[in-house]
Amino acid sequence: MLKDRILTALVLIPLLLAVIIWLSTGRLAIFLGIIILVGGWEWSRLSGFAGVVPRLFYVGLLGVSMWYGYNWISQGDTILYVLYFSFVWWLLVFAWLTVTPVEKMLSSMVNTYFCSLIGFILLIPPWISLLWLHSLGSNGLYLLLSFFALMWAVDSGAYFTGNLAGITKLAPTISPGKSLEGVYGGLVAVIIVAFLLGCLLELNDIHLLQFISLALLGGVFSVAGDLLESVAKRSSRLKDSGSIFPGHGGVMDRIDGLTAAAPLYVLALGWFPALIPDIQ
Repeated sequence: MLKDRILTALVLIPLLLAVIIWLSTGRLAIFLGIIILVGGWEWSRLSGFAGVVPRLFYVGLLGVSMWYGYNWISQGDTILYVLYFSFVWWLLVFAWLTVTPVEKMLSSMVNTYFCSLIGFILLIPPWISLLWLHSLGSNGLYLLLSFFALMWAVDSGAYFTGNLAGITKLAPTISPGKSLEGVYGGLVAVIIVAFLLGCLLELNDIHLLQFISLALLGGVFSVAGDLLESVAKRSSRLKDSGSIFPGHGGVMDRIDGLTAAAPLYVLALGWFPALIPDIQ
């Protein structure tokens, strides 16, 4: 398992870095869009769509929505509506995961239409957010690369800390493999990487603290994205969303935390205008 994870990461990380650096925003939209559509295909199964035709229809509808979303932001319209909607959504998800009994969570996610709607909220805002950040030029490019570095840090930190020292289960009924120690390890890792990135970007003390704060906030929200996908998998009695990545599962297994963290990361950058121009 670990060997497969490492080999897959050695292939995927350089590929992602290359396309982010070398592709235009329009071509990156296509590349990331394909990944999102594969994630939508996997989510359609988690939502309860059994046949190929309904699943293809779901993916097609997702693609059309992405097309309109891309045209919307490329014409200069504000993305604040998308970002704040996503922020409020994930706050509600946090509350839902915290106060709702597990049985009620699982029964809610069995509802195909409810779960399929969630898929649109999960997949489209992060795609739009990352593309918008990429379109800002060199400053946005550095911050986009930093975002992926932070997500890899929180994921790797949680994985290795959980395996080495995981004792207290985070949500045993929903996701037996996750532990509080793993969460803490992921958050420590994201703080360390944010500090190193801030030094690399030559941020002063105040701006470095701001950058670490938004990185930590993104790491916390990524836990909600991870748990929400776990609820969907548990309700559909599936271990992984897919098997496209050896040792990693499917696309949704790889981007579950990113779906929550990406819109918040871009929104929080607007709260710290010294890091990036104000979001208009």
